[in-house]
Amino acid sequence: MANPATILCVDDCNAILQLIDATLKNTPWTLILVETYADAVEILNERPVDIVLVDVHLAGGSNINLADHIHEHYNGIQIVLMTGKGDGDHVVSAVEHGCDAYIEKPWRRDFFLSTVESAVNEVLQASPH
Repeated sequence: MANPATILCVDDCNAILQLIDATLKNTPWTLILVETYADAVEILNERPVDIVLVDVHLAGGSNINLADHIHEHYNGIQIVLMTGKGDGDHVVSAVEHGCDAYIEKPWRRDFFLSTVESAVNEVLQASPH
């Protein structure tokens, strides 16, 4: 792939961000790891992002606010919600606000990679050739 996807990971738990980093480090994708809503918006304003992996619970804002912000200001970004078990209402709400997929924590590595790869493929299919 000539232009590897850029993935913004937003989670207020540094251990989860480190796990994502370790899981995706051998991929061609560029990872940006942030812990807050404000940091995510700052990155989105500074550089192109293809995929946002976002936790249900964010410091300084909600995943719903972030999804709404992305849809209002950017085109073609895939949003993947990361959620803990028992967050069914959050998943429904996130999908209603434009999240494209979700990953349940704790995740299986193969499922996590497959979900992210599907999001990357969606971005590549939607981009002009």
